[in-house]
Amino acid sequence: MVDRFLTRGGMPVTMSRLNLVQGLGPALQLVEGFIVDLPVEVHRLLDERTNPSWPTTWFVPRLTGHGPFRDVYSVMNHGVPTMGHCAMGT
Repeated sequence: MVDRFLTRGGMPVTMSRLNLVQGLGPALQLVEGFIVDLPVEVHRLLDERTNPSWPTTWFVPRLTGHGPFRDVYSVMNHGVPTMGHCAMGT
């Protein structure tokens, strides 16, 4: 049996991504947002599409309507949410 972990909604989250940009160097992107609760059946259907050992977090970013903050899909295409301790592998 595999445990499934679900982050409860309402928690503020900062999404981050570090890129190495040629000619510029490291570039840090930050996005503010919140964890949200989905209806149980929607969560179940989506959660079954991923590895059951991964924790599940439903993140909604703050949007500006422009560039990478145009919509949720644009934000998610530019980074991933991180919470807690993140170890970088080599």
